[in-house]
Amino acid sequence: MSEIVVIAFDSPEAADRLLNRFDELRRDWLIELDDAVIAVRSSDGAVRLKQSITPRRQTRQGLLSGALFGTLIGALLLDPLAGLAVGSAIGGATGALTGRLLDFGIGDDFIREVGRSLRLGSSALFLLFRRVKVDEVLKHVEGFGGKVIRSTLSPARESRLEQALSHQQEGASVPA
Repeated sequence: MSEIVVIAFDSPEAADRLLNRFDELRRDWLIELDDAVIAVRSSDGAVRLKQSITPRRQTRQGLLSGALFGTLIGALLLDPLAGLAVGSAIGGATGALTGRLLDFGIGDDFIREVGRSLRLGSSALFLLFRRVKVDEVLKHVEGFGGKVIRSTLSPARESRLEQALSHQQEGASVPA
């Protein structure tokens, strides 16, 4: 089951730093993210969104899956090179169309609504987790600051996340 967590920060850059850490944790297989978005409320009140899942990524995924299935079907029909070419073209086009038309994950309307409630000059990180190794991840997010403002986590897990974000290790500073 997926979990949504929204963490607010006092500065526009803080959400970027934590998202970079979550990207490292994703590469280390400690988390699986379905979506991650940063909302920044500028000093003029405008809310700007930074999507981590882009149409370009959807296109790449479509291209790879199309190439795989095209080659497989081509091999069955005794022409794997033609299957690879046709499958890649169809997969890439399908991936691009999917990326343009569908917004999987956290809805932009919800993100903009929460973004409008942020203080001027602040940011929020929206995360949609599919899987997470909680104890390992909490160790890696210590001291980033921020406050959980919305989540689908249990109260105990939300409290543990809050404590980890606000905890300063002795002699450590917030990562830059």
